[in-house]
Amino acid sequence: DVRPMGRTAAGVRAATLESEDDRVIGMVCIARADANLLVVSEKGYGKRSSIEDYRITRRGGKGVKTINITEKTGKLVAIKEVVDNDDLMIINKSGISIRISVNELRVMGRATQGVRLIKLNEEDAISSVEKYRKWMAMLLKQILNQNLTKIKIELNLKLKMKKIVVLMFGVLPFVAFGQKEIKPNVGNAEKALKAGKIDEAKAIIDATTASQEFMVDKKGGPSKNAAKAWFLKGVIYAAIDTTSNEKFKSLVPEGFPIAKEAFEKSKELDKDKTPSFVSDAMGFPIMNAQVTGILAQSYFNKAIASYQDDKDYKKAFAFTEKTIYFIPDDTTILMNAGVFFAPAAEEYDKAVDLIKKYQAKGGKSSDAYIVLVDIYYNKKKNNEEALKILQQAKKDYPQNGDFLQTELSIYLNEKKYDVAKQMVEASLKKDPNDAQQLYLLGRLQQETGESEKAKATYSKVLASDPKNFDAAAMLADLYWKDAKVEKDKMGSLGNSKADLAKALELDKIYVEKLKIALPFVEACEKISPDDVNVLYSLLTIYGDLDIQPGVARVKKRLKTLGEDVD
Repeated sequence: DVRPMGRTAAGVRAATLESEDDRVIGMVCIARADANLLVVSEKGYGKRSSIEDYRITRRGGKGVKTINITEKTGKLVAIKEVVDNDDLMIINKSGISIRISVNELRVMGRATQGVRLIKLNEEDAISSVEKYRKWMAMLLKQILNQNLTKIKIELNLKLKMKKIVVLMFGVLPFVAFGQKEIKPNVGNAEKALKAGKIDEAKAIIDATTASQEFMVDKKGGPSKNAAKAWFLKGVIYAAIDTTSNEKFKSLVPEGFPIAKEAFEKSKELDKDKTPSFVSDAMGFPIMNAQVTGILAQSYFNKAIASYQDDKDYKKAFAFTEKTIYFIPDDTTILMNAGVFFAPAAEEYDKAVDLIKKYQAKGGKSSDAYIVLVDIYYNKKKNNEEALKILQQAKKDYPQNGDFLQTELSIYLNEKKYDVAKQMVEASLKKDPNDAQQLYLLGRLQQETGESEKAKATYSKVLASDPKNFDAAAMLADLYWKDAKVEKDKMGSLGNSKADLAKALELDKIYVEKLKIALPFVEACEKISPDDVNVLYSLLTIYGDLDIQPGVARVKKRLKTLGEDVD
């Protein structure tokens, strides 16, 4: 619709703005087949919608509503073409930025309010939104900053424990222990570990746990230090598994399986009777729970590094699973593993199991339900289970309208219009004047062949919102289709005398129905006077009714808008 013209030309009108205060905030070219349209408002709300929700119009029109603007959302500030693998970088006027994954934002209806993307102070607002094609790295950095702090608090990691972390995980300079004879001695193994000599500690603990004389007492049972030896071996091999020292790291290809086996043997022997197996440099005991908490944090740090630096999502999730081994009931880790890490690694079954465990442990994040629905609906294609989850989500979060809208979207996508209509009608019982729900009801009534009811519903929308162009356009379209039925009948007739006589009768009916449709199309023009689609519809009706002043007026207006009309 935009003809080529010279470099210095003024151009033609692309879109008609609503008022003098209105502004164009952006333009996107849809280049990817799986793309959606994302919009963001100044108060931190946003949503993405299917491209199919936007009908193709001629240039110069006012377009269609893309988000329900309220005082709560503020005005639009950005529009982007996005796909699931994109990230969004959102920057506030106060200088705060956040990076989120597009995959977290479900596809919603075109004229909805959207969901909150970022919490803002009352005086703050969105300054800029940029699309970035890397998935969730900054989000995980936020998780690290926020949730690892929480883990430290929950595990009571005091200052002296932080010092022990340095000793336990081999960040001290490497010291070779030479070729001296290695004798079984759990105390020496612990001493070497504290000194940062992880290679020496490994050699001693391996010799210790392999020694029948040390591990078995005279009666053939486990010795008094057997459980401690296995526990210390678990700590040493976990230190090897998580250290950044390449010399220590090369001591064993994979330290975790050996560490896990050692911890399990220690538990089997001790049955959690001993609260502490190791001590700090001052000789004070370190609780076993504190040690495993430190190991959990170390593995989670590795998970973050693998995700953010290496972009290796499967490796990151593997480290997260190791974290969970040490703190299996920590809801923070369970939530992050199920909601973020597992889906990123495409481990959807594990994500479901982790989220369910998180919820069973008392986890309350509504994001868990959102991810579950996404997995079952979009990944597993199990619509029935997705809907069951939504029912539970609505029960647990009755004030969260997003779950209701998600359920409605599923019914619409599945073309279950009757069910969707029942939901909308139930919503309207609570608020009979909800223009958005009324408009949706009208669309559903059209889909189910209830044209007359749809007309009445659109009229209700316009009664409460006279400038609602979408409702006005749908109402005008319904009446125009009524007239078009008669016109199509005339077009199917032949040239016989009987057909000509019938055509005259049909033409009378057509004219009467056109006269009925005309005020509704004219109402659309009043709402959006530069919408070329509306103007062309008026041109057709004025022409068929032989209203020449109207024809002349509309042609003049179209030419003003840059249209080539005779």
